[in-house]
Amino acid sequence: MRKEDVNVNVTDQAIILEGQRKTEQEENREGFYHTERSYGSFYRAIPLPEGTITDSAEARFKDGVLEVTLQAPPSDVRQGRRVDIK
Repeated sequence: MRKEDVNVNVTDQAIILEGQRKTEQEENREGFYHTERSYGSFYRAIPLPEGTITDSAEARFKDGVLEVTLQAPPSDVRQGRRVDIK
């Protein structure tokens, strides 16, 4: 895949990855011609922990690997908090 084939969207709740995969193979030898096309779309929504700082999102695509980096929520948000019962 190429980076042009993938879209990355970040919301407060999730990272959304979507795109379309296209492959085409062609073979022409000894009196016959064969071509094969394959298409497929994909969509993934990866939930984010509460408090994630989505404004810091960065995406890199290298050698077919997509890496999305976000700043983690502060430790007090990740660990939760005690709630007094009234």
